[in-house]
Amino acid sequence: MFNYFMGRVESVDDDGVLLTQMGPADPPLQSYFFHPHVVSIAQEKEFDPSNPEDAETIKKLQLQMQEQMEKFQEAQTKQNDSGSFDPESLDSMVSDLKQKFSN
Repeated sequence: MFNYFMGRVESVDDDGVLLTQMGPADPPLQSYFFHPHVVSIAQEKEFDPSNPEDAETIKKLQLQMQEQMEKFQEAQTKQNDSGSFDPESLDSMVSDLKQKFSN
Protein backbone atom coordinates (compact mmCIF):
# COMPACT_ATOMS: atom_id res chain seq x y z
CA MET A 1 0.00 0.00 0.00
CA PHE A 2 1.25 3.47 -0.80
CA ASN A 3 0.10 7.06 -0.78
CA TYR A 4 0.94 9.59 -3.43
CA PHE A 5 0.92 13.22 -2.36
CA MET A 6 1.24 16.01 -4.85
CA GLY A 7 2.39 19.38 -3.64
CA ARG A 8 5.19 21.81 -3.18
CA VAL A 9 8.20 20.95 -1.04
CA GLU A 10 8.39 23.70 1.58
CA SER A 11 11.45 22.51 3.45
CA VAL A 12 13.78 19.59 3.97
CA ASP A 13 15.60 19.05 7.25
CA ASP A 14 17.62 16.26 8.89
CA ASP A 15 14.45 14.38 9.85
CA GLY A 16 12.16 14.71 6.85
CA VAL A 17 10.29 16.75 4.25
CA LEU A 18 7.50 19.33 4.73
CA LEU A 19 5.05 19.38 1.82
CA THR A 20 2.16 21.76 1.08
CA GLN A 21 -0.50 19.68 -0.65
CA MET A 22 -2.31 20.81 -3.77
CA GLY A 23 -6.03 21.28 -3.40
CA PRO A 24 -8.87 23.58 -2.46
CA ALA A 25 -8.24 23.65 1.31
CA ASP A 26 -7.85 27.11 2.82
CA PRO A 27 -5.40 27.24 4.46
CA PRO A 28 -3.61 24.59 2.38
CA LEU A 29 -2.95 21.26 4.06
CA GLN A 30 0.63 20.48 4.98
CA SER A 31 2.19 17.10 5.61
CA TYR A 32 5.51 16.16 7.16
CA PHE A 33 7.16 12.93 6.02
CA PHE A 34 10.03 11.41 7.98
CA HIS A 35 12.93 10.30 5.75
CA PRO A 36 12.51 6.53 6.44
CA HIS A 37 8.97 6.79 5.02
CA VAL A 38 9.87 8.71 1.85
CA VAL A 39 10.37 6.44 -1.13
CA SER A 40 10.94 9.14 -3.72
CA ILE A 41 10.36 12.77 -4.58
CA ALA A 42 9.71 13.61 -8.20
CA GLN A 43 9.49 16.94 -9.95
CA GLU A 44 6.78 17.12 -12.56
CA LYS A 45 6.78 19.28 -15.65
CA GLU A 46 3.80 21.51 -16.18
CA PHE A 47 2.66 21.96 -19.78
CA ASP A 48 1.04 25.13 -21.08
CA PRO A 49 -1.65 24.24 -23.66
CA SER A 50 -1.38 27.71 -25.20
CA ASN A 51 2.28 27.04 -26.06
CA PRO A 52 2.37 25.26 -29.47
CA GLU A 53 5.25 22.94 -28.48
CA ASP A 54 3.55 21.99 -25.20
CA ALA A 55 0.21 21.52 -26.97
CA GLU A 56 1.84 19.01 -29.34
CA THR A 57 3.43 17.18 -26.41
CA ILE A 58 0.07 17.05 -24.62
CA LYS A 59 -1.55 15.51 -27.72
CA LYS A 60 1.19 12.87 -27.97
CA LEU A 61 0.90 11.99 -24.29
CA GLN A 62 -2.89 11.72 -24.52
CA LEU A 63 -2.58 9.40 -27.52
CA GLN A 64 -0.02 7.22 -25.72
CA MET A 65 -2.23 7.05 -22.65
CA GLN A 66 -5.23 6.06 -24.77
CA GLU A 67 -3.21 3.32 -26.47
CA GLN A 68 -2.10 1.91 -23.11
CA MET A 69 -5.65 2.01 -21.74
CA GLU A 70 -6.89 0.09 -24.77
CA LYS A 71 -4.21 -2.57 -24.24
CA PHE A 72 -5.05 -2.80 -20.55
CA GLN A 73 -8.76 -3.15 -21.31
CA GLU A 74 -7.94 -5.85 -23.85
CA ALA A 75 -5.95 -7.73 -21.21
CA GLN A 76 -8.89 -7.40 -18.81
CA THR A 77 -11.36 -8.82 -21.31
CA LYS A 78 -9.09 -11.78 -22.10
CA GLN A 79 -9.15 -13.16 -18.57
CA ASN A 80 -8.75 -16.89 -18.24
CA ASP A 81 -11.00 -19.22 -16.22
CA SER A 82 -9.23 -18.40 -12.94
CA GLY A 83 -10.00 -14.67 -13.36
CA SER A 84 -6.36 -13.75 -14.02
CA PHE A 85 -5.32 -11.39 -16.76
CA ASP A 86 -4.25 -12.87 -20.07
CA PRO A 87 -0.44 -13.26 -19.73
CA GLU A 88 0.25 -12.64 -23.42
CA SER A 89 -1.69 -9.37 -23.40
CA LEU A 90 0.07 -8.23 -20.24
CA ASP A 91 3.46 -9.22 -21.66
CA SER A 92 2.77 -7.13 -24.76
CA MET A 93 1.72 -4.15 -22.65
CA VAL A 94 4.82 -4.43 -20.43
CA SER A 95 7.10 -4.68 -23.48
CA ASP A 96 5.57 -1.53 -24.95
CA LEU A 97 6.03 0.36 -21.68
CA LYS A 98 9.66 -0.79 -21.33
CA GLN A 99 10.39 0.38 -24.85
CA LYS A 100 8.80 3.81 -24.24
CA PHE A 101 10.63 4.36 -20.95
CA SER A 102 14.01 3.13 -22.17
CA ASN A 103 14.32 6.05 -24.60
